[in-house]
Amino acid sequence: MWLELTTDDFVNALKRLKPKRGGSVTISKLETQISLIDGEAVIVVNGALTKCPGVGDWRGFVCLSFGFLLPFTKIKPKTEMLRLEYTDGKLKVETAKITAVWIETSPWVTSQLAEAHLNNLLPEKISYRFCPACGKRKGMDLKDITNRTRPTQSEKTLIEIYKTTKSTHGCIACGHGWIEIALV
Repeated sequence: MWLELTTDDFVNALKRLKPKRGGSVTISKLETQISLIDGEAVIVVNGALTKCPGVGDWRGFVCLSFGFLLPFTKIKPKTEMLRLEYTDGKLKVETAKITAVWIETSPWVTSQLAEAHLNNLLPEKISYRFCPACGKRKGMDLKDITNRTRPTQSEKTLIEIYKTTKSTHGCIACGHGWIEIALV
């Protein structure tokens, strides 16, 4: 199994998904999943998800500890394109070989797993989504905001963005708006 993506996309995805300091989660215990869905490499760390363009023969996903990928955020690989290969229980990234588990799934099951991560709900009244632009869990559904009796200033700003762009969702952190289509 192999997957190719740009080094910049890979490193930026890892940086975006890296938990902030002071959290209760130990980085070495975070699970990372990497899959390929419809020409996009999908990287999931502890429930947070991001996507970037990718190509390859990658029928399923690989699971490994995020701690093994963390050095790539400090020392960026020198090549423009990065090739990930999985063989014999090891994920090869450049010259590093990392112990990993491969789970072979159909493309449909892989996409459903990614969708499950994307729609992971927080135990709050508003269900936040991960922003496709900044990767933070600050995305909101327009319906959730417009039904609130006292929206915050950032939510009021998003409502204005929704009205002008016809977006269905937006990010409180970066102001990015996007349209989500429900799959029925």
